[in-house]
Amino acid sequence: EGNFTSEQRTWLAEHPKIRIGVMNDWPPFNFVDERGIPRGIGADLLRELNKKLNGAIEIVPGSWKKIYADVESRRLDGILDITPKPSREPFFNFTTPYLDVPHAVIARRDMTALRDEDDLIGKTIALEQGFGNVKYFRENYPDIKIREYENTSAALDAVARGDADAYAGNRAVITYLIERQLLFDLTIQGRMDKPPVSLNFGVRKDWPVLVQILDDALADSQDEIHKIHRRWMGEFKTLELRLSKTERDWLAAHPVIRLGYDVDY
Repeated sequence: EGNFTSEQRTWLAEHPKIRIGVMNDWPPFNFVDERGIPRGIGADLLRELNKKLNGAIEIVPGSWKKIYADVESRRLDGILDITPKPSREPFFNFTTPYLDVPHAVIARRDMTALRDEDDLIGKTIALEQGFGNVKYFRENYPDIKIREYENTSAALDAVARGDADAYAGNRAVITYLIERQLLFDLTIQGRMDKPPVSLNFGVRKDWPVLVQILDDALADSQDEIHKIHRRWMGEFKTLELRLSKTERDWLAAHPVIRLGYDVDY
């Protein structure tokens, strides 16, 4: 059990079941396997925290739209993988982040380089319904056309089919899905200027004590959290290199490539 105050222990005793919503189709963070069991970084994190919370956390998978609305209406007690925003503060209290991940731009390999948001102007991008990037692009880049899809897999598939020019979103999710779904025609081309996405717990507004409890449990679980991250990120295997004849010839002509690094960083 965690090192909680008497007030926090009393609160936990009065709330033996804490239902946390997680996304059911956002690997490697949260998804359900073929048996319907929640898996991913978030599910492992919740199971780790449960060791300190007497098993009080119940993992509830669902679509982002549903679990978000269920915390707003207090049918669920919290949500994982949410980013703090002023528009969300009336309905949620937020923990400290458990992970920060950059946004990347991906496109087909034959597409002209798309390094950042400015290179997407005049293009069509695929995004997930209800995700923050939809609002971000609409407000900041009105000349970029948006097509919305049910989930990240569907958005990436749209780019692979040519229905959209590019996708912009969480780099870790992109890396995972490109490998798992054998989307070898897609490649990460750039990084968005938008700051990295901060992944936090969002807790129903009337339960501020739960935020303190989760923050304390997170702080007390840093070693375990790092192991979870490494375990899931370590599953990313090196993609098969499909080099052209020109690239192979160049490598043959340059058998040694010397790289410099900062010895004090």
